[in-house]
Amino acid sequence: MALDFKKLLKDMLVIAKQILGEAWPDVEVYVTAELQGITDRILWIQRELLAGRITQQKAKLMFDLQSKNTKIVLITAAGLSELGAEKLLTAIFKTIANAVNEALGWVLISLI
Repeated sequence: MALDFKKLLKDMLVIAKQILGEAWPDVEVYVTAELQGITDRILWIQRELLAGRITQQKAKLMFDLQSKNTKIVLITAAGLSELGAEKLLTAIFKTIANAVNEALGWVLISLI
């Protein structure tokens, strides 16, 4: 199954706006850029896996690094608390996990 990356980003932004509420206008630029980065990383992972240039283990590592970097930006640049950033990313990943994992045919995004 092919992923619709525009829809993926849109879905993530909807969740971010809902969770951040009144703070959204102040953090929109940071959050949007970071969620675009996550989308780009997933696209890269899909492409590299299909080409056989990376393993699932390396793909998982790359996704985890992107997630950690995003969390750091949300805390520092967007001014979210660590708990707030974690809550936001968990909600976003819950929203996209099934579509991403199904498209890849294995679990990249786990919420355990």
